[in-house]
Amino acid sequence: MEQVSIPDKIFFRIGEVSDLTGIAPSVLRYWESRFGTLRPQKSPSNQRLYSRSDVEKVLRLKTLLYEKRLTIDGARRVLAKGFERELAQIEGAPKKPGPPVVPFQAAPAPKPYGAKADTKAQIGALISKVQSIKDSLA
Repeated sequence: MEQVSIPDKIFFRIGEVSDLTGIAPSVLRYWESRFGTLRPQKSPSNQRLYSRSDVEKVLRLKTLLYEKRLTIDGARRVLAKGFERELAQIEGAPKKPGPPVVPFQAAPAPKPYGAKADTKAQIGALISKVQSIKDSLA
């Protein structure tokens, strides 16, 4: 995780948080709707004002979503259980084996044109079976 130096300010506007974290303002607004812990205050002019702890939460979310490649639900679970403890479990967990690798098998080569007689005989047999089933149902 890259180290970001957060200036010594009380509040940050959404553009400043975007510049600090490298996250677009639209993504920040989306994260506010998906993560209940990220709730910046609103100024009298209805601008979002992020506290220092809000900026730290955004950096944690960025780590979980972009670096650890978790889903939003996975990141929510991590934050609900405690960031450091759960993140350590994710990083230290042994990798689960994936599904077995099946070697690629090419489809059989098509039969040459001389096999038409075989195909015509098979089609004729199928037609006669369908006809006998049709007659038995009538």
